[in-house]
Amino acid sequence: MTAFYAALRERLTCEPTLSYADFQRLLWALSRIDYVPSQGWLKQFVEVSRGKLHQLRLRALSELAWALACWGYTPSPEWLAEYFRVTQPKLQEYKPHHLAISVTALKKMGCKVPACWLDGALHAFCQQLPDAKAHDLVSFLDGIVELADNAAWMSAPETGRALRSLADFAASKFDICDCLMHAKLLVALTTAQCCPGPAWLRAQQASLARSLGAAQPGAQPLDNATASELCAAYAAWDVPLSPSLAQELGLKPQ
Repeated sequence: MTAFYAALRERLTCEPTLSYADFQRLLWALSRIDYVPSQGWLKQFVEVSRGKLHQLRLRALSELAWALACWGYTPSPEWLAEYFRVTQPKLQEYKPHHLAISVTALKKMGCKVPACWLDGALHAFCQQLPDAKAHDLVSFLDGIVELADNAAWMSAPETGRALRSLADFAASKFDICDCLMHAKLLVALTTAQCCPGPAWLRAQQASLARSLGAAQPGAQPLDNATASELCAAYAAWDVPLSPSLAQELGLKPQ
Protein backbone atom coordinates (compact mmCIF):
# COMPACT_ATOMS: atom_id res chain seq x y z
CA MET A 1 0.00 0.00 0.00
CA THR A 2 2.88 2.37 0.72
CA ALA A 3 4.27 1.78 -2.76
CA PHE A 4 0.80 2.15 -4.30
CA TYR A 5 0.17 5.50 -2.64
CA ALA A 6 3.66 6.67 -3.58
CA ALA A 7 2.80 5.93 -7.21
CA LEU A 8 -0.47 7.83 -6.84
CA ARG A 9 1.34 10.84 -5.42
CA GLU A 10 3.64 10.85 -8.44
CA ARG A 11 0.70 10.77 -10.84
CA LEU A 12 -0.98 13.57 -8.88
CA THR A 13 2.01 15.89 -8.77
CA CYS A 14 4.15 15.15 -11.86
CA GLU A 15 3.41 15.98 -15.45
CA PRO A 16 1.29 14.76 -17.04
CA THR A 17 -1.06 14.65 -14.08
CA LEU A 18 -4.28 12.65 -13.84
CA SER A 19 -7.17 14.02 -15.87
CA TYR A 20 -10.18 15.39 -14.02
CA ALA A 21 -12.18 12.30 -15.00
CA ASP A 22 -9.48 9.97 -13.65
CA PHE A 23 -9.18 12.06 -10.50
CA GLN A 24 -12.92 11.68 -9.90
CA ARG A 25 -12.69 7.91 -10.35
CA LEU A 26 -9.72 7.89 -7.98
CA LEU A 27 -11.80 9.67 -5.30
CA TRP A 28 -14.51 7.00 -5.56
CA ALA A 29 -11.91 4.28 -4.98
CA LEU A 30 -9.94 6.03 -2.23
CA SER A 31 -13.10 6.68 -0.22
CA ARG A 32 -13.69 2.92 -0.11
CA ILE A 33 -10.20 1.59 0.64
CA ASP A 34 -9.64 0.77 4.29
CA TYR A 35 -6.22 2.42 4.46
CA VAL A 36 -5.06 5.73 5.92
CA PRO A 37 -2.17 7.37 4.02
CA SER A 38 0.62 9.21 5.80
CA GLN A 39 0.16 12.82 6.88
CA GLY A 40 2.70 13.94 4.29
CA TRP A 41 0.76 12.20 1.52
CA LEU A 42 -2.51 13.68 2.75
CA LYS A 43 -1.13 17.20 2.89
CA GLN A 44 0.14 16.97 -0.68
CA PHE A 45 -3.08 15.33 -1.86
CA VAL A 46 -5.19 18.13 -0.38
CA GLU A 47 -2.96 20.78 -1.95
CA VAL A 48 -3.37 19.14 -5.36
CA SER A 49 -7.13 18.69 -4.96
CA ARG A 50 -7.72 22.35 -4.13
CA GLY A 51 -6.95 23.38 -7.70
CA LYS A 52 -9.31 20.73 -9.07
CA LEU A 53 -12.38 21.55 -6.95
CA HIS A 54 -14.01 23.83 -9.50
CA GLN A 55 -13.85 21.10 -12.15
CA LEU A 56 -15.16 18.20 -10.08
CA ARG A 57 -18.66 16.82 -10.44
CA LEU A 58 -21.06 16.85 -7.50
CA ARG A 59 -20.55 13.21 -6.62
CA ALA A 60 -16.77 13.63 -6.65
CA LEU A 61 -16.97 16.68 -4.39
CA SER A 62 -18.97 14.73 -1.81
CA GLU A 63 -16.66 11.71 -2.11
CA LEU A 64 -13.60 13.92 -1.66
CA ALA A 65 -14.98 15.29 1.61
CA TRP A 66 -15.94 11.77 2.70
CA ALA A 67 -12.47 10.37 1.95
CA LEU A 68 -10.81 13.12 3.99
CA ALA A 69 -13.22 12.48 6.86
CA CYS A 70 -12.50 8.74 6.78
CA TRP A 71 -8.79 9.52 6.96
CA GLY A 72 -9.34 11.81 9.94
CA TYR A 73 -7.76 14.73 8.08
CA THR A 74 -9.12 18.26 8.38
CA PRO A 75 -8.04 20.51 5.49
CA SER A 76 -6.76 24.04 5.96
CA PRO A 77 -9.18 27.00 6.30
CA GLU A 78 -8.10 28.07 2.81
CA TRP A 79 -9.06 24.71 1.31
CA LEU A 80 -12.39 24.71 3.14
CA ALA A 81 -13.14 28.27 2.01
CA GLU A 82 -12.59 27.19 -1.60
CA TYR A 83 -14.67 24.04 -1.07
CA PHE A 84 -17.61 26.07 0.27
CA ARG A 85 -17.22 28.66 -2.50
CA VAL A 86 -17.32 25.98 -5.20
CA THR A 87 -20.08 23.80 -3.74
CA GLN A 88 -22.55 26.40 -2.47
CA PRO A 89 -23.90 27.43 -5.91
CA LYS A 90 -24.31 23.74 -6.79
CA LEU A 91 -26.16 22.58 -3.67
CA GLN A 92 -29.55 22.67 -5.41
CA GLU A 93 -28.22 20.07 -7.86
CA TYR A 94 -27.07 17.64 -5.15
CA LYS A 95 -29.05 14.46 -4.56
CA PRO A 96 -30.18 13.82 -0.94
CA HIS A 97 -27.59 11.04 -0.62
CA HIS A 98 -24.72 13.33 -1.60
CA LEU A 99 -25.98 16.09 0.69
CA ALA A 100 -26.07 13.60 3.57
CA ILE A 101 -22.55 12.38 2.78
CA SER A 102 -21.19 15.92 2.55
CA VAL A 103 -22.78 17.08 5.79
CA THR A 104 -21.68 13.95 7.65
CA ALA A 105 -18.12 14.32 6.36
CA LEU A 106 -17.93 17.96 7.43
CA LYS A 107 -19.22 16.95 10.87
CA LYS A 108 -16.62 14.19 11.19
CA MET A 109 -13.88 16.67 10.28
CA GLY A 110 -15.13 19.19 12.86
CA CYS A 111 -15.43 21.95 10.27
CA LYS A 112 -16.87 25.42 10.82
CA VAL A 113 -19.48 25.83 8.12
CA PRO A 114 -20.82 29.22 6.93
CA ALA A 115 -24.49 29.84 7.68
CA CYS A 116 -25.16 30.56 4.01
CA TRP A 117 -23.86 27.09 3.08
CA LEU A 118 -26.03 25.47 5.76
CA ASP A 119 -29.03 27.41 4.42
CA GLY A 120 -28.38 26.15 0.91
CA ALA A 121 -27.91 22.55 1.97
CA LEU A 122 -31.03 22.54 4.16
CA HIS A 123 -33.17 24.13 1.46
CA ALA A 124 -31.84 21.73 -1.19
CA PHE A 125 -32.60 18.70 0.96
CA CYS A 126 -36.11 19.90 1.76
CA GLN A 127 -36.79 20.41 -1.94
CA GLN A 128 -36.02 16.74 -2.58
CA LEU A 129 -37.66 15.11 0.43
CA PRO A 130 -39.77 12.66 -1.64
CA ASP A 131 -36.52 11.20 -3.02
CA ALA A 132 -34.75 10.96 0.34
CA LYS A 133 -34.12 7.59 1.94
CA ALA A 134 -34.57 7.18 5.68
CA HIS A 135 -30.86 6.74 6.38
CA ASP A 136 -29.95 9.86 4.37
CA LEU A 137 -32.64 11.89 6.13
CA VAL A 138 -31.41 10.92 9.60
CA SER A 139 -27.74 11.37 8.68
CA PHE A 140 -28.39 14.78 7.15
CA LEU A 141 -30.44 16.03 10.11
CA ASP A 142 -27.92 14.70 12.62
CA GLY A 143 -25.05 16.31 10.72
CA ILE A 144 -26.51 19.72 10.00
CA VAL A 145 -27.66 20.22 13.61
CA GLU A 146 -24.17 19.28 14.79
CA LEU A 147 -22.56 21.71 12.35
CA ALA A 148 -24.87 24.60 13.20
CA ASP A 149 -22.94 26.29 16.00
CA ASN A 150 -24.54 29.58 14.99
CA ALA A 151 -27.39 30.17 17.47
CA ALA A 152 -28.90 32.90 15.31
CA TRP A 153 -29.09 30.55 12.30
CA MET A 154 -30.60 27.75 14.35
CA SER A 155 -33.28 29.99 15.84
CA ALA A 156 -34.24 31.67 12.56
CA PRO A 157 -37.91 31.07 11.62
CA GLU A 158 -37.03 29.69 8.17
CA THR A 159 -34.61 27.21 9.72
CA GLY A 160 -37.27 26.06 12.16
CA ARG A 161 -39.80 25.55 9.37
CA ALA A 162 -37.31 23.53 7.35
CA LEU A 163 -36.39 21.34 10.32
CA ARG A 164 -40.06 20.72 11.08
CA SER A 165 -40.62 19.62 7.49
CA LEU A 166 -37.77 17.13 7.90
CA ALA A 167 -39.34 15.88 11.13
CA ASP A 168 -42.78 15.53 9.50
CA PHE A 169 -41.33 13.56 6.61
CA ALA A 170 -39.34 11.37 9.01
CA ALA A 171 -42.63 10.22 10.54
CA SER A 172 -43.44 8.46 7.27
CA LYS A 173 -40.17 6.53 7.60
CA PHE A 174 -40.53 5.41 11.23
CA ASP A 175 -41.22 1.78 10.40
CA ILE A 176 -37.97 1.40 8.43
CA CYS A 177 -35.80 3.20 11.01
CA ASP A 178 -33.67 1.04 13.25
CA CYS A 179 -33.03 1.84 16.92
CA LEU A 180 -29.94 3.95 16.29
CA MET A 181 -31.65 5.97 13.57
CA HIS A 182 -34.55 6.65 15.93
CA ALA A 183 -32.12 7.84 18.59
CA LYS A 184 -30.18 10.11 16.23
CA LEU A 185 -33.40 11.59 14.88
CA LEU A 186 -34.82 12.46 18.27
CA VAL A 187 -31.56 13.75 19.76
CA ALA A 188 -30.94 15.95 16.70
CA LEU A 189 -34.40 17.53 16.94
CA THR A 190 -33.91 18.09 20.67
CA THR A 191 -30.54 19.73 20.07
CA ALA A 192 -32.18 22.00 17.50
CA GLN A 193 -34.98 22.78 19.99
CA CYS A 194 -37.46 21.77 17.31
CA CYS A 195 -40.35 20.05 19.06
CA PRO A 196 -42.24 17.83 16.59
CA GLY A 197 -45.36 17.69 18.77
CA PRO A 198 -47.05 15.14 21.09
CA ALA A 199 -48.64 13.04 18.33
CA TRP A 200 -45.30 12.73 16.50
CA LEU A 201 -43.52 11.75 19.72
CA ARG A 202 -46.11 9.12 20.61
CA ALA A 203 -45.86 7.57 17.16
CA GLN A 204 -42.07 7.65 17.35
CA GLN A 205 -42.06 5.95 20.75
CA ALA A 206 -44.37 3.21 19.48
CA SER A 207 -42.17 2.62 16.43
CA LEU A 208 -38.99 2.61 18.53
CA ALA A 209 -40.52 0.11 20.96
CA ARG A 210 -41.38 -2.20 18.03
CA SER A 211 -37.85 -1.83 16.68
CA LEU A 212 -36.33 -2.71 20.04
CA GLY A 213 -38.70 -5.65 20.46
CA ALA A 214 -37.75 -7.03 17.06
CA ALA A 215 -34.07 -7.26 17.99
CA GLN A 216 -32.52 -10.72 18.22
CA PRO A 217 -32.69 -12.32 21.69
CA GLY A 218 -29.69 -11.32 23.77
CA ALA A 219 -28.76 -8.44 21.47
CA GLN A 220 -28.24 -4.94 22.85
CA PRO A 221 -29.20 -2.58 20.02
CA LEU A 222 -28.81 0.56 22.12
CA ASP A 223 -25.98 1.12 24.58
CA ASN A 224 -26.60 2.78 27.94
CA ALA A 225 -25.30 6.16 26.80
CA THR A 226 -27.65 6.24 23.81
CA ALA A 227 -30.60 5.13 25.93
CA SER A 228 -29.82 7.93 28.38
CA GLU A 229 -29.72 10.44 25.54
CA LEU A 230 -33.12 9.23 24.38
CA CYS A 231 -34.63 9.57 27.84
CA ALA A 232 -33.15 13.05 28.21
CA ALA A 233 -34.64 14.05 24.84
CA TYR A 234 -38.12 12.88 25.86
CA ALA A 235 -37.74 14.68 29.18
CA ALA A 236 -36.80 17.89 27.34
CA TRP A 237 -40.18 17.80 25.59
CA ASP A 238 -41.96 16.80 28.83
CA VAL A 239 -43.23 13.60 27.22
CA PRO A 240 -43.34 10.49 29.45
CA LEU A 241 -42.06 7.16 28.21
CA SER A 242 -44.79 4.82 27.07
CA PRO A 243 -45.01 1.56 29.07
CA SER A 244 -43.95 -0.50 26.04
CA LEU A 245 -40.88 1.64 25.34
CA ALA A 246 -39.93 1.78 29.00
CA GLN A 247 -40.09 -2.01 29.12
CA GLU A 248 -37.88 -2.40 26.06
CA LEU A 249 -35.35 0.06 27.51
CA GLY A 250 -35.40 -1.79 30.82
CA LEU A 251 -36.78 1.23 32.68
CA LYS A 252 -39.75 1.75 34.94
CA PRO A 253 -42.70 3.43 33.21
CA GLN A 254 -43.13 7.08 34.14
